[in-house]
Amino acid sequence: MDFKALLNTKEYDFIRTNKRLGNRIMLLGLGGSYAYGTNNENSDIDFC
Repeated sequence: MDFKALLNTKEYDFIRTNKRLGNRIMLLGLGGSYAYGTNNENSDIDFC
């Protein structure tokens, strides 16, 4: 999965447009099953 492309979708626009976040995000990573390598076709994607 192309997570960088996923972050550029409309669903994740809030990361780029939220006034409180602005340029304050220093690190954005994966959490949950994708981070642990236990994901399957029904897994959601957790950014943390």
